Amino acid sequence: MLIGPQFPSNTKDQIEEIIQQIGREVEFFYVYSTYACPVCDLDPVTNTATDSFCPTCSGEYWIDVMSGIIYSGHVTWKFNYLNEWETGGIDIVGDARVKILHTDEREELLKDVKWLVLDGKTMNIEKVTLLGTKPTVNRIVIDCKEREEEKGLR
Repeated sequence: MLIGPQFPSNTKDQIEEIIQQIGREVEFFYVYSTYACPVCDLDPVTNTATDSFCPTCSGEYWIDVMSGIIYSGHVTWKFNYLNEWETGGIDIVGDARVKILHTDEREELLKDVKWLVLDGKTMNIEKVTLLGTKPTVNRIVIDCKEREEEKGLR
């Protein structure tokens, strides 16, 4: 019988300590609430505004109210060869991976996250992976990609 390595019983505590020591702030933005446009009427067929040029809702009818929450995460930028040199040093571009400590609340919140801000860059979430040792999940890995419209603003 082959027996693998034995993980300590306090693995989650150790991971939390590592993330707190080397982690950086990552702000996650999610839809806090949604309300109807006060100017337009709802088109029941398309579930959008009857006025597609409405200056209040841009024709969407439903207006999202966003909120943000900050978690500490271990950040890894993927493609270092895409770095751009700036006057103050290197400006990292492209994809990143963020590891945060797992909680049921964080796992549930990630289902509603629309974007995150990481090292001053707006990122879209591409993939969420739950990791850990059996029987419990102890961290969440988030693969994200820099928004294209943000890249063009430099």
